[in-house]
Amino acid sequence: MIERIHCEWSEASPELAMRYPDDVRYHAKHGESLDQCDAWVCVCGNRSHLAGFYPCDRDGNGLEPLASGPWDGRLYYCDACRRIIDQTTGAVVGFRTPDAKDYS
Repeated sequence: MIERIHCEWSEASPELAMRYPDDVRYHAKHGESLDQCDAWVCVCGNRSHLAGFYPCDRDGNGLEPLASGPWDGRLYYCDACRRIIDQTTGAVVGFRTPDAKDYS
């Protein structure tokens, strides 16, 4: 089974949906396209506003998103559990190694 992150708004309670209908509509529009989402929830429970997610290469080395280089705009690591996530599919594609470097 492939692990996947999901959108925090996909599990919004009816009360929350009534309080924030615009947010619910916005996030319902992107569906499974998590590259359009700013409210990720990792398999471990981390969220965008907690430990967060950061751009990386395939090995989990942190990269500046605007720097030229090997970052292709797809991969992020969870700063709580070290999973590497493909933002287009939400699939976990690996784990950041203990010796991975932060922004080069």
